[in-house]
Amino acid sequence: IFLRTIVLNAKDANKVTYQFDHVKFGGKDSDSQPVFFAFQPNGTFGYSVNKPSKKTDFTYSDGYIKISMTDSAATTESTKKSRASIVLVDSSGRVEICAKSDSRDLCKYAESKAKSNKQP
Repeated sequence: IFLRTIVLNAKDANKVTYQFDHVKFGGKDSDSQPVFFAFQPNGTFGYSVNKPSKKTDFTYSDGYIKISMTDSAATTESTKKSRASIVLVDSSGRVEICAKSDSRDLCKYAESKAKSNKQP
């Protein structure tokens, strides 16, 4: 088992712009808005479009969490796209890194929906 941890943005050093999206199984594109991503102690992953609180209900087992990351210094969408990395996490926690040559719609970098997502 390979396990890797990275810090997306250290305090006062926003070098990576990232976005979490939900894509239904068999879907081509993400839902209409970025989501909050949750890892539960039992190993499942879920998402919510609402900012998490003590009573937030998360949705599980119906798709992928798509994590799009790119260089914050990139100023144009084409530069962001060329520097982007896409990671898919399914509901059981399996991770897939999309290769640059992957032509699936699921693995394509979409134009940024937000300048920078700061997840809690």
